[in-house]
Amino acid sequence: MKELFTNEKNFDIDADFCLIMKGNSMDNARIMDGDIVFIRQQPEVENGEIAAVAIDDEATLKRFYRDEKTGTITLIAENPAYAPMVYDRSEAENLWILGKAVAVQSKL
Repeated sequence: MKELFTNEKNFDIDADFCLIMKGNSMDNARIMDGDIVFIRQQPEVENGEIAAVAIDDEATLKRFYRDEKTGTITLIAENPAYAPMVYDRSEAENLWILGKAVAVQSKL
């Protein structure tokens, strides 16, 4: 994904920045390749929410799940062609939640 612009409160959407979706991993959530995804910057998200997550130097948009007992983080695509991305506690140290997806603008 690519950062498009920063929201300077000129929109009615409570978002801090936008990303352009690349690929089809979130198609079943109706987030398609080329769509603009509005992200509210926050360090945590609830299980099952769609989050922008940085993994090393890459950003991805997936449903986020954290197992509090084991510390395992699972990122799940909204397309069955993609396997879940599972990170144990030590691997999760390389993940950063960038924020929660709050709106999508589709291409015409």
